[in-house]
Amino acid sequence: MNEFPWEVLVLGLVLGINRLGTPATYHRPLAFWGIQVMNLAVAIPVALRGIQGAEGFPALGWLIAGLLVFHVLQNVSLRSMALTKKRQELAEREQLRKLRALEPTPDDAPREAAPSEFPSDPQ
Repeated sequence: MNEFPWEVLVLGLVLGINRLGTPATYHRPLAFWGIQVMNLAVAIPVALRGIQGAEGFPALGWLIAGLLVFHVLQNVSLRSMALTKKRQELAEREQLRKLRALEPTPDDAPREAAPSEFPSDPQ
């Protein structure tokens, strides 16, 4: 009986976390960087030892390790874009708040003179 391919299961789990979990952690640095460290922690042994059951295909281990390193680079880039977008939104909100603070309130608006009861031009 063959052993269960735990490495393949772990790789599937890591790739699933990359796809589903990483976008939720862009604004939580500890979780985000933890996932990136996990990617590298899995990539290094896969690159050095290969995958169990695929010893005859060393390029497969390098391919998967390269994929995980690519995920790290891609995740860092996507996080950077998300944080930049968030900063821009906050700056725009602050600008709008400042503009609203400069607008005159209804109490500050100049008032029109009340019409007199008698017309100024008698007929």
